[in-house]
Amino acid sequence: MNLKKPVLGILSVGVAAVLVAPHFIGQQAEQDINALVAAVNNNPVHQLDLKSYQRGWFSSKAVFEHSMQMADFDQSGGTKMTEVRSGEVVLDLQHGPVLTDYDAGLGLLSWQLQAADERLRANLTWNDGEPLYQMIGSMNLVGSGQYHDRIAGLVYRDAASDMTIELNDYRGNGEFGAEQFAYQGTNKR
Repeated sequence: MNLKKPVLGILSVGVAAVLVAPHFIGQQAEQDINALVAAVNNNPVHQLDLKSYQRGWFSSKAVFEHSMQMADFDQSGGTKMTEVRSGEVVLDLQHGPVLTDYDAGLGLLSWQLQAADERLRANLTWNDGEPLYQMIGSMNLVGSGQYHDRIAGLVYRDAASDMTIELNDYRGNGEFGAEQFAYQGTNKR
C-alpha cells in the first residue's frame, strides 16, 4: 500500500489550515476589540477611543486612548469633574495558530500592550527606554490564557501644590478561562 498520497494530503491540509487560520482569528480579534471598546464606553466614567486599527494576515495593531472622569474637590468644598487621559496605548496582536512573538507556542493569539506616551512625562518620571505599562500574554487554542504585566516605578510631581508621589515597580500575572480568572501582583521594593 502506498502511504505517500494520504500523508501528502494530510500535510497539505495542515499547511493550508496554518496559513488560512490567522485571517479568521484576526477578524474575530477585531470584532472582540470593537466589542470591548463599546462595553467600556457604556460606563459613564470611562471612555476608550480606538484611534486606529490595522489588521493584517498574521498580526494586528490597535492604538487606544483611555480617559476617565474624576471628581476634583476644590478648597471651597465644591466639586468639579476633571478628565484624566492615559495617553496612547498600543496593542500588538499576533494571530495563531503558530505563535512566535511575545509568547511563543500554539494558540489563538499572543499580544503585547504598552503605554509609553512621552506626553505623560510632563508630570510623570520613569526610566527611559521602558514603557510606563506593559502587558504580554497569550490565548491557547481553547480560549484560556495567561499574561504578565508591569507598571514601571514612577514619580509624580504636581508643580502647583509642590506634591510628590513615588510608586515602586509593580509586576503581576494572571490566568483566565471560560469561567475563571486569577491575578496576583507585587510591588518591587
